[in-house]
Amino acid sequence: MTKKTVYESAFCRVDFEEAHRLMTILWNENCQEILVEELLPKAEEIAGLSYLYTPTISISDMRFVPVIDPESQAWLDKNLTPIYVSNGLRKSAMIVRSEDFSLENLSFEQLMEDTEISGEIRYRFFKYMEDARTWVLQKN
Repeated sequence: MTKKTVYESAFCRVDFEEAHRLMTILWNENCQEILVEELLPKAEEIAGLSYLYTPTISISDMRFVPVIDPESQAWLDKNLTPIYVSNGLRKSAMIVRSEDFSLENLSFEQLMEDTEISGEIRYRFFKYMEDARTWVLQKN
């Protein structure tokens, strides 16, 4: 596995593995206090990397990112998903804190079983990096 760091800031690091066309976004503990107004431009800047590296699969470690309000999530979906899709992304794993999914009686295990489709990208949520990596590297 040869990966190179293609972006680094106080909030995250982005690695790219050419052999798998895999982009890994690792948000760090500095994100715990980030405001949505700061997070959205960072997310947009990272999406722009897909023009250069054209990943087909990705992993985002979101464990340190605060829960994003529905309006901001809608903005991300509307503005960033098309960038990723147009540059070839088809599958994305999200690593999240299990406590973020205790809302409305929806268990983390149910989320793990269901794959969400957003445009042409298949998303799935995981607790652990190893599981996320195994899933994105599967050829289905």
